[in-house]
Amino acid sequence: ATFNGCVTYEDVKRHKPYPDAYLKAISISGINPKNIIVIEDSIPGYHAATSSSLKCILTPSSWNKNISDKINIAEVVLDNLGERDKNCSVLRGPTCSEGIVTLKYLEDILIGD
Repeated sequence: ATFNGCVTYEDVKRHKPYPDAYLKAISISGINPKNIIVIEDSIPGYHAATSSSLKCILTPSSWNKNISDKINIAEVVLDNLGERDKNCSVLRGPTCSEGIVTLKYLEDILIGD
């Protein structure tokens, strides 16, 4: 299925780290939250996702200063999602044996419980 919709900061009153945008997206999509995985690049985004009971991969961005001392809160932390010529490194969480985030890797994280 393709993406069918978008929720932005303009659609909610409270922004990250509050979960409002994710809760709205879940409501609109009708998808079971157990079947959703979020990719976030900041601690406020991570808190918004997990406060919505969603699994989250944290991929810290270079502009997030001092994030390294906070990544221990996340179950899965990758330095990037991987590309053909640049594998991702797992900083925390399950091994990404292919060096790139694949559907199988995402499914393994969702099923991980």
